[in-house]
Amino acid sequence: MEERHGWELATYPQRVIAFLLDIVLIPLTLVIGYLIWWLIVLGRAQTPGKQIVGIQVERKRPASKSLASK
Repeated sequence: MEERHGWELATYPQRVIAFLLDIVLIPLTLVIGYLIWWLIVLGRAQTPGKQIVGIQVERKRPASKSLASK
């Protein structure tokens, strides 16, 4: 390996391996980040997309059954 200014230069195979790792790690990091975000907003009946748009889902409650309807 060649050395410049006290730094050891990376070899071509090392750079290729680092590039391939970046290709794998960037999407993986995005997926993990999205899942964490999703878990945080899930308690508020939202997904990350719904949070960005500013909407949330509310459950429709069925009408209560009264004794008179039986």
